Amino acid sequence: MNSLAQIQTRLEYIKQMNGSLSDSRRGSEMRTIDELLSTITNEATRDVYELMVDEAYECVGLGRY
Repeated sequence: MNSLAQIQTRLEYIKQMNGSLSDSRRGSEMRTIDELLSTITNEATRDVYELMVDEAYECVGLGRY
């Protein structure tokens, strides 16, 4: 599971990359940044979903595993 600190570190890296790119490289680097953001979003969504499922199982008195 990704922690909030790991996600913040990745986002900070993206901000630094974005600010240091030349115009000629910006197009391909932006695609890379978009892919990274998509990965972060997917991982965070999956982590939140897993937490919600765990909570639901606990609420009904069942262990998930």
